[in-house]
Amino acid sequence: MTTTVPEIIYARVGDAEAAVQLSSQVTWSGLHITVQRYDEADPAVALRDFGPFRPPAPETQVKMVEWIIDLNRGSERDLLNGRRILRSVPDDPVDSTAANSGELATSEEDYRALRCRSGELIRPLLLDAPDLDGLYPYQRAGVDWLLENRLAVLADDMGLGKTAMALSALRLLVRAGEVRQALIVVPNSLLANWQIEIGRWSPELVARRVMPPAKAREAAWQYLIGRCHILLTAYSQIHQLTFALQQANLDLIICDEAHHIRKLDAAVTRSVRKLDKKRMWAMAGTPVERDSENLASLMSTLDPDRRADIWNLHSRARPFVLRRTKNEVLEQLPSVNRTVEVLELTSEQLSSYRITQRLASQDPERWDPLRLFNQLRTICDYDPDTGASAKIDRIVKILDAIAIAEEKAVVFSYLARPLDLLETQLRKRHIKSVMLSGQRTLEQRAEALDRFRNNPETGAILCSNRVAGEGLTLTEANHVILINEWWNPSSNQQAQNRVVRIGQRRGVRVYGFRMKDTVEERLDVILKRKQEDRKQEDIEELIGRLAIPASARDPQVQDLLTELTDSPS
Repeated sequence: MTTTVPEIIYARVGDAEAAVQLSSQVTWSGLHITVQRYDEADPAVALRDFGPFRPPAPETQVKMVEWIIDLNRGSERDLLNGRRILRSVPDDPVDSTAANSGELATSEEDYRALRCRSGELIRPLLLDAPDLDGLYPYQRAGVDWLLENRLAVLADDMGLGKTAMALSALRLLVRAGEVRQALIVVPNSLLANWQIEIGRWSPELVARRVMPPAKAREAAWQYLIGRCHILLTAYSQIHQLTFALQQANLDLIICDEAHHIRKLDAAVTRSVRKLDKKRMWAMAGTPVERDSENLASLMSTLDPDRRADIWNLHSRARPFVLRRTKNEVLEQLPSVNRTVEVLELTSEQLSSYRITQRLASQDPERWDPLRLFNQLRTICDYDPDTGASAKIDRIVKILDAIAIAEEKAVVFSYLARPLDLLETQLRKRHIKSVMLSGQRTLEQRAEALDRFRNNPETGAILCSNRVAGEGLTLTEANHVILINEWWNPSSNQQAQNRVVRIGQRRGVRVYGFRMKDTVEERLDVILKRKQEDRKQEDIEELIGRLAIPASARDPQVQDLLTELTDSPS
């Protein structure tokens, strides 16, 4: 079969003077490629400065042109205008704003508009191979292991960077032309965090968040399959597969929190098994090898051609599972590993947040900036009317994994109510915890400390910062969870130091949270900007004064509060 593709040309950057020009006859059996002088003065071939591109190796050139032909099959205008296709290759990083990532898409037309151009898709093939300098040695070994395994369960301890490893490996596969389309499936609560991690670890890849309402579901998937590198969705979206997704040829599926697909009779598991995929990687933060039945089911989901009973022997599954514990890689880790997860408000929280903003705009005299700031900050932790809380939901899952690993955690909050809500949820899930707050007597506090330190089954202590922020030694724990943080970093450090102190012999994981598109996230942006003009101690002093009601009349504090609480335009 022969396809006509006139003069598909691309250029190097900087001192590059060569452009690759394909012959007008491109065949599936091979490509005739010639290199000619790149004359920047000739408007017929002059292309703009694309970025750090280089002429790909011959095998990559073949993959690139095949990709273009595939993408434009049925679109003769694009196919016959190779120059325009490649001139559309962007030289800037991928736009990952909410509007461009799919986060705001709700209708068929919204998803249609998210389809990226051919040039954006082939851009990674023109870039130099990414370096992995940002990864620890054990993480680079994990990337190599993923690249070598078509089927894989990455089951490292929680906090060792499985997301970074998976995205780095995916990035290399796209760069090599081996992956055009990847599907990443995660719990709803982790969608926002995965978007951020994609931007961090694979910035040149085009990712689209696919979470359409039921009426637009079929069209959304049809529009985006094959028109981006990464389809990011939640397990709730694939309980029932769309026709487009069933017909898709996926090069890679990544399933985070893989316990969602460990039961063979579950609807979501059946859906994953039906998908046509060349590779599949599952990520689990708990020791999957402890349960032979679950491991066998998970491996059967990765490879539906083999029955679960075939995987029952650990010796057969072991080559496909990589698990490293913190203790095994401790010498490679910093003493404290801090992560901040970006979460989205629950529907109840979002409703209360918007109502509060509207009330404040209607009655500004009653809602002074400090009151509005504090109320919005409270809603970030929980909905005052229903108690719904995205943070609490996420923390319960983290504590469950910590308990399974037979480790302990200290949870801090400046507000009492989130601790009460968390305690209730933990009790329902039979996760044993104790409370250390101002509502307890001194005797009750002493009893709580004793149980936490000496009872192996008590995996969490829930602490008020005012009571436990100073003076205590809680080195029995190696996890610190901050439900909310005071905006003075030194105050948060005091809480963290209850665990990170003399006597701590393990690496410590510190968890923080930011609610997307709220005062929490906006404050981080403001602080980073202000740090360019002011000393850190001046910023801390300014933020610290937010705790003093009278300081709301301070012009500097007023400016900060106004910037924080203004509704986005």
